[in-house]
Amino acid sequence: MRTSIFISLLLAGCASRAIPERVATTDDSSRPAHDCQGLPTSDSRHVTALLPGAGGSECVALVEEKLSAIRSEPGAWVRREGRWDYTPLGDFADGAAWQRSVVDGDVILAVLDNVIESPGWELRVVASIDGGRSWSERGQLRKPYYFALTHTLAMEDGRGTISVDLDDDYGAGVAPGRYWYQTDDGGRTWQGPSRATAQR
Repeated sequence: MRTSIFISLLLAGCASRAIPERVATTDDSSRPAHDCQGLPTSDSRHVTALLPGAGGSECVALVEEKLSAIRSEPGAWVRREGRWDYTPLGDFADGAAWQRSVVDGDVILAVLDNVIESPGWELRVVASIDGGRSWSERGQLRKPYYFALTHTLAMEDGRGTISVDLDDDYGAGVAPGRYWYQTDDGGRTWQGPSRATAQR
C-alpha cells in the first residue's frame, strides 16, 4: 500500500512539471540567468536542479530521464560555449533520483535516493569535478529508516552536513524526527546519524 501511494505521488509531481521547475538551485548572482536557458525538452524528463556557473560550466541541469513508475535514469545536461551535452550517471544510479545538490568550489556534490517502488535504505553521494561532464560515487550513508527523506545538503570547503526527515516509522521502532550526518572530507565518509531534539 505504501509503495503504491509513493509512486502515485511521484508521478503526480512529475505530471505537474511540464515546465522545468527550479527545485534545488545554487545562488550565484555572478552568473546570468540566461546561462540555463535552451535546455532540450522532453515529456519524460524531470529537471531537479539548475546550477548556473557550476564547476566552470555555463549551466548544469540535474535531471531524471525516462522517469516513470518503473524507471529513472539520473544524469546531467551541461552547457558549455552555448552547447548542451548530456551525461548519464551510469548503472550504479539506475532507479535513483536527485534529492539535493550543492556547489563547493569546483566540486558539484549531490545526493541520490531510490525512487522505484520506495525510497532506499542508503543515500548515495556523488560528485563531479569537471563541471558536470563526468560523475563518480563519492560516499554512502545509511538512513535511520528507509522512508526517511532527504531534507538538506550543505558543504563548504569540504565540511558539510546532510539531514533527513522521518515523519513516521510505520511500527519499526525508530523515533521520528530529523537526523543529521556530518563529513569533514568532502562527502567521502559520514558520521551519524544524530537525531535532533528540536528541528533546526
